[in-house]
Amino acid sequence: MVQLAVFLNVTKTGIIPCREPLDHLLSQCNHKGVNLTKLSSNNSTCAEIVSRCSVAWNRYDDSLLDVFDRVILFKYDDFDALLARLDRTVPRRVIALEDKNYFRTNRPRNTQNEEFGMSCSISTLREHLMRKWSYYRLCDNFLGEASYIELPRERVVHMIDPHNKGD
Repeated sequence: MVQLAVFLNVTKTGIIPCREPLDHLLSQCNHKGVNLTKLSSNNSTCAEIVSRCSVAWNRYDDSLLDVFDRVILFKYDDFDALLARLDRTVPRRVIALEDKNYFRTNRPRNTQNEEFGMSCSISTLREHLMRKWSYYRLCDNFLGEASYIELPRERVVHMIDPHNKGD
């Protein structure tokens, strides 16, 4: 792998926000305007539901980890530990940024549009999501119920199965 000389003696840290798979898929369904309740009532399979709702799953691949020396995983909506770590390691800006409220990219979710049918149960869908996208497996394997963890890249890469790319 080719690296720029300026980065050769610098510790590079990948920062990855982790989402709970079912909540993340429901958010993606909402973003695309897909009513899961209606989709489920048509006896859609888990694969069909994921296909209709998934958004930009190509933005993460385990090979991205090769660039970094360390990896930080954190719950996507819990920034406290991450900000504390960054405050210790990243220089402060000369000009402070205005503190803005959380920027939402999705409309509020309606739980009536998020009911599962018999053809794809919650547990079956979660298993399907875990098999399908290595991002979910990475977060599940290392972050679990914690809200923040920092690991050497070697530990993360060692645990990734290069043959399990999903189906």
